[in-house]
Amino acid sequence: MPIVERGFMFTRYRIYVAILLAPLLLFAGSEIVLRIAGFGSFPIYDVDNDLKYIPSANQAGAFLDRHRWAFNDRHMGNTVNWSPESHPDVLLIGNSIVMGGLPFDRDQKLGALLQQALHGSYAV
Repeated sequence: MPIVERGFMFTRYRIYVAILLAPLLLFAGSEIVLRIAGFGSFPIYDVDNDLKYIPSANQAGAFLDRHRWAFNDRHMGNTVNWSPESHPDVLLIGNSIVMGGLPFDRDQKLGALLQQALHGSYAV
């Protein structure tokens, strides 16, 4: 095959390669930008037959690098693992009131504020 014909074939397929690679590069670039901006930190949920969706244990993150969240070894929304021997305990039940949603940082949520107000006499 002459060199001229091979050059023609390469030029013809270069357009198809560019068309296939452009969406891939656009997706990869947008993924990187979103993760750098802090949009990649979401809690992972487990599916339970009784409770349906429950946050996975032992995870923490910060949405938009501002709104911190954490779950301990018992799927509870705080950083300290629960121990029945440590203190008298206070169990907070609820989702939107206890967890506070994304606009609140972990230290501004009900559990952390109550723990601070009790001065360590109870484990929340």
